[in-house]
Amino acid sequence: MTAPPMVVMGFHPTTRGFGWVVFETLAAPSDWGLAYARTDKNTKGLHQLRELLEQHRPEYLALEAPREGGGPKSDRLRALHDGVLSLADAFGIAVVLYTRKDISRAILGHARGTRQQVAEAIISHVHAFSHRLPPHRKPWESADRRLALFSAAALALTVYAQES
Repeated sequence: MTAPPMVVMGFHPTTRGFGWVVFETLAAPSDWGLAYARTDKNTKGLHQLRELLEQHRPEYLALEAPREGGGPKSDRLRALHDGVLSLADAFGIAVVLYTRKDISRAILGHARGTRQQVAEAIISHVHAFSHRLPPHRKPWESADRRLALFSAAALALTVYAQES
């Protein structure tokens, strides 16, 4: 007898919204996307997340753990993180927090990977994302917002790696 599928959602906030990926099995994501808001970002973002949670009903919501010594860089992202935790609690969803080192270990096999390296490794597992891989950024460029999709996928895949 096989175990029922474990529905996992990875969530990665950005300055303009968030990236998310839902896996119902380790084999492939069932749904994913990037959400944006120009104004009232937290309220709109939490509303969008609520709709996704209602639609997919994940068992686990995977988030990046707050950084040592203060958590997310901005007050807005700290408030969003708290709102996401409250929303997950209201839905009865287990929240798992992983550091960037945890994610890198699970995806790359070592603790010192960059987000770009993790994204490139995700492509080997999730072929549907290959056309979304941003090019390597120059030192003067901001991170491409598409990386949020790969970060969310890496978070969800880390849950599966921890379970095995």
